Amino acid sequence: MEDEIKNVDKNLAFIIELVGGLFGILGIGYMFSGLIKEGIIRLIVWIAIIVFGWIFISVMIMLIVGLCFIPFMVIAQVGVPIWSAFSIRKRLEEAFPEK
Repeated sequence: MEDEIKNVDKNLAFIIELVGGLFGILGIGYMFSGLIKEGIIRLIVWIAIIVFGWIFISVMIMLIVGLCFIPFMVIAQVGVPIWSAFSIRKRLEEAFPEK
C-alpha cells in the first residue's frame, strides 16, 4: 500500500524537513506530508550516514594526530631509558662511592 500525500502547507513542510534534517531527524517533513515510508527511509539512511561519517572522521583524526606524535614517541622511547640509566648510576655512585 502506497502512502498518500496530504495537502499541507508547502512552506511548513519545507521548514520542518530543513530544521529536522539539521538536527538529525531528516524525513520528518515527509512524514508530516503523509509520506510515512519515504520519511522513515530517509530518517534511517540519514542517521546511518551521520553515524558512519562521524566514526570515519574520528578514526581519520586519530590517525593523523597519532602520526604527528610518532617523533615524540621515538624520542621518548630512546630518551627515557638513557635518562633512567644515568639516574640509577648516579644514585648508586652517591650511595656507594668508589674508594
